[in-house]
Amino acid sequence: MIALKSIERMPKSVKVLWEDGAAAQFSYLWLQDNTLRRPALIHIDLDAKPERLDCKQNCLGVTWPRRSEARFSSSFLRKHSLIKEDLLSTIKKSLPEYEPVESAYCPKILNEKGCLVTATALAPKIVPMGSIIWSGSQVQPGTIWPHFQQIPSLVSAQTMTNTAATLNLVDMLHVLALFEKNYPTSFDVLSNLYMEYGDAPFPFSAHHKMINIKNGKIISAIFNNYQRISDIPMQEEFYSALKNFGIVCSQVMKRVTIYPGQTLFIDNQTTLLGAPAECDRILKVCTYS
Repeated sequence: MIALKSIERMPKSVKVLWEDGAAAQFSYLWLQDNTLRRPALIHIDLDAKPERLDCKQNCLGVTWPRRSEARFSSSFLRKHSLIKEDLLSTIKKSLPEYEPVESAYCPKILNEKGCLVTATALAPKIVPMGSIIWSGSQVQPGTIWPHFQQIPSLVSAQTMTNTAATLNLVDMLHVLALFEKNYPTSFDVLSNLYMEYGDAPFPFSAHHKMINIKNGKIISAIFNNYQRISDIPMQEEFYSALKNFGIVCSQVMKRVTIYPGQTLFIDNQTTLLGAPAECDRILKVCTYS
């Protein structure tokens, strides 16, 4: 591993110099995107500047406002200094066209607003491909399991306690129409970009376009900020587009309350699912192929 020699603070990035003479610049936006406390979309600060930078123990140390700290090793920085932006076009050429799968078990009354089944007997008699538990922490609205190349077509949610629970739904078809109208430049940036998604500690990941169009019609809209992998250093326009997308999502987001015995079904290919922070909440989210 080649040791770090020095760092230089710049207006919107930090310049890193290695002992072998190699140098690279990393934007503060990208460094913040790679911290454990990745900001929610609407909280992205395009003027983000660290309070302090240091170069100790062969690591770049970054202290953000409110004393949030992050450290980036020499090997991590070196690896990402060699990633070229043309890798995005290489990824695009190597991926097959995404074909959404319509679940045969999806209730016919399911639509973009979701389907709230109030009687268990009305729920489809199918075995989920998997499930996850959401506790009381906030969950940003997103596509469920985007780290699969073929994402689940249907998702259900039900409370596992004797109290009601709240879910946030974002109709992506509505969002994208407003996004294109209000922020056309940002829409172009994100609609043509393949994003990578992962789910640690699982070793596999998948690339997806945010928007998949067939015969002039949007057939799927995939996004999950929490599971988005930011290996490729991106420019400010990418983060500006993400922030604008988050603004539109917050404007159209709907809240649904589910009570014990109820099950909410949503189309995972056109709806983002999330939840606000709620004390003592236990939600079971199931996925179906």
